[in-house]
Amino acid sequence: MEKKLWFKTICSKNHFNVSDLQVKLIEQFCDELLSWNKKINLISRRDEENVWTRHMLGSISFLFHFQPERDCAVLDFGSGGGLPGIPLAILRPDLQFTLVDSIQKKVNAVKEILLTLPATNVVAVCSRAEDLARNHEYQHSFDYIIARAVAPMKDIIQWSKPLLKSPDKKPGEFQEGIERTHQIPRGTILLLKGGVLTDELEETQRKLNPRAMVPFPLSVDGIDSSELPDKKLVVIYP
Repeated sequence: MEKKLWFKTICSKNHFNVSDLQVKLIEQFCDELLSWNKKINLISRRDEENVWTRHMLGSISFLFHFQPERDCAVLDFGSGGGLPGIPLAILRPDLQFTLVDSIQKKVNAVKEILLTLPATNVVAVCSRAEDLARNHEYQHSFDYIIARAVAPMKDIIQWSKPLLKSPDKKPGEFQEGIERTHQIPRGTILLLKGGVLTDELEETQRKLNPRAMVPFPLSVDGIDSSELPDKKLVVIYP
């Protein structure tokens, strides 16, 4: 089965419908990413043959379980080659994405890739996370901050706090509300994480004491769990 049909089939199997145009754009992004990866290390060369599972599907699989609210601004920390931001932007055109990476050549590559896609809801910015957090232009500008395999949890929380808008729900409503509505409240950090998180969660709780921090397991019907690096979505009210 060709990859774009496989991708659409998996999405449908998980009750997340995507249009033919969205699948075509995902395929186009995938081709551009692999082409640029020959010049710049945007993803691991070992992952190139698994780019549809580990990176395309891995970037968007949490949408099979949970949805950010509509018409929000999202910051993708450490976006690298545009992951997970670009696939998410293609599937959620109602959201505005800012992709941030500290390496200029990666940001330049992402900007070139974006020129090939009719995705008007994405911009790429070169900055260190610490510097962005001190930049008044970006402070309190984002409804969500998302990160995938970037840095320790406690560092991402510290960088994110100045950039997030104020949350619109009380901490006590947090986990119950997500489980009941499958909608992620604004003012939160979304971390795509793999492996055992117990020690990192305990250290983060002890050192930073966030108002709420809940890991949700991620699974994809039709895919063996070993094929996806991100096994949990950690949602944090900092």
